[in-house]
Amino acid sequence: MDWRAFCSILKERGFSGPFEIENEAKLSKQTGKMGAIVQGCKAAVQNLAPLLWELTEEGWTYPSAEYHALWEFNRKAPSEVSIDTLL
Repeated sequence: MDWRAFCSILKERGFSGPFEIENEAKLSKQTGKMGAIVQGCKAAVQNLAPLLWELTEEGWTYPSAEYHALWEFNRKAPSEVSIDTLL
């Protein structure tokens, strides 16, 4: 698959959400060793960086203007129901 074309089309169509990377590699995640897992994730991010971000003086990096505080939500616990009320 041409990942560069895929990412470009998403951006052209206004996609502004996050890109998700799944690390299922035998040489990182499946080793069960945290150092190898983190190293595999870093390698994936660095490999995809030119597809996702603009080139700056710092290299291919996530734009600092895109960092935002997490949103606060007013959430309430769902009400409890029994299986009888669902059937």
